[in-house]
Amino acid sequence: MSTKPAKDTMLPLDILPLTHDRFFVEAFQTKRLARAFLRSWLPGETLMCLDLNGLTIEPRHLTDHVFKELITDVVYRVPVKGTGEHVDFFVVVEHKSFDDRLTIFQVWSYVFHVCLREFRQAKAANQVEAKYRLPPVVAIILHHGESRFRSKVQLSDLFAPLPGIDAFLPQLQAILVDLSAISDAACRWRRTPLS
Repeated sequence: MSTKPAKDTMLPLDILPLTHDRFFVEAFQTKRLARAFLRSWLPGETLMCLDLNGLTIEPRHLTDHVFKELITDVVYRVPVKGTGEHVDFFVVVEHKSFDDRLTIFQVWSYVFHVCLREFRQAKAANQVEAKYRLPPVVAIILHHGESRFRSKVQLSDLFAPLPGIDAFLPQLQAILVDLSAISDAACRWRRTPLS
């Protein structure tokens, strides 16, 4: 018999029969928690442009012809306020309980596939014209290991160095939320209402 918490109810970690990753994925599917998390970690000027009440949780499965299927931890779609057309902002959240040096490469593949999926949908709906722009996508790495996350959070840092080429390498800077490096006092400071 499985007990599943109510949609917006959190149970203590020690009574949930879940792995850390599964707990994270299930907890962050809660829209109230998602909105509070984004309020805490996205830049203020970005938040002012977003309709967090319109936040939706996207399917976690992304398809690829080479890798067949990629499974993200969480992808949020948030409408952008004040746009004449419907523009969405995406947030890809990857949870790590250990320091994985290739996390930014993994997250890059998710960001690429979110963009590809949106482009294909726009193309199928005949919405791709000269003014078409890809939706903005931000990556967040949420780490809660016993020690600090020391791996790179800038994609270009994974490439072998070659003089004069830095400006031409793919750019993706993830927001790192390293809970092992944040004091309890700082976490209390960052708390926002779950609404």
